[in-house]
Amino acid sequence: MSTTVPQALAHQIATLVPDVDADLRGELQRALRTLQNAENVPGTIVHISRLIEGPHGLLGHITSAHGQQLKGHNLEAQIDELRQKGLVPPEIASDLHWVRVRANRARHNMEQIPLTVRDAAIALDLALGVLEWFYCTCARGPRLPRLCATAADPGVEAQRRYYRDCVTRWSAERYALDKRFVHLTLWLDQGEDAQGPRLQPARETFHDLAEVLDRVPEPAVVVLGPPGSGKSTLLRHYELERASAALSGQEGDDLTQTPLTFFVSLYDYRPASANAPLPPPRIGSPRSGPHAILLCQGLRCYCANGA
Repeated sequence: MSTTVPQALAHQIATLVPDVDADLRGELQRALRTLQNAENVPGTIVHISRLIEGPHGLLGHITSAHGQQLKGHNLEAQIDELRQKGLVPPEIASDLHWVRVRANRARHNMEQIPLTVRDAAIALDLALGVLEWFYCTCARGPRLPRLCATAADPGVEAQRRYYRDCVTRWSAERYALDKRFVHLTLWLDQGEDAQGPRLQPARETFHDLAEVLDRVPEPAVVVLGPPGSGKSTLLRHYELERASAALSGQEGDDLTQTPLTFFVSLYDYRPASANAPLPPPRIGSPRSGPHAILLCQGLRCYCANGA
């Protein structure tokens, strides 16, 4: 049986430049074939974790480039070791941990959450991202001009990196949740001239924000609920779903046509004083308070408010 994986991802793996270590290149190709031919999602992710782990894996190449040797006895200890020594940046360590956790779900009490082909495709994409960082960006790495024989569009690669960041950011254990974690009721704004109450509840009850957004054509949506009811978590989870779908090819192989979300804290968007004008819109550091997701390509705004 053959599994459909993102064409762009398969092309990247097939066109890795000869400068990439032959063993690493071969293991990526075998992981791709494992997924394509057998639909073995857990096996694919375990394969990728083994490609990363140990002195002969990707982490071994990174430490060797710095004239050091791995001391950790398992993948978690090895990733933390490299991060503490400053051999990998935090975002690369997060990508590696994402793969590690899903390769050993029993240890992290995640067996009840089924792995999908999308998860395996994301794991392959994250592994490629770490490989690209080492071969093209790492100060002690080979410093290749590009990882694949066919140069990728810089804008597309930047968008891919952004999706990777979203996946690793919101996949952290502190944000873990079951998909059906909240009930949503859609209230329709009847306008100022409505006969009766302006806001009228729809008959349906939803369990997923994507269902609501498919139902509503308006460009702006406000998520209302008391503090702690899961409004911001709902938006984080939605951004995670959109990024995961883009990386796994669920939205198509052309990343320029996929939705791009920005999770923005509105806490800091206020004037310096009571009579001062509002500051120019910008993305600040995440803090507590209302949040918004701006979904580009049609630009919709989903705002969570504590009202």
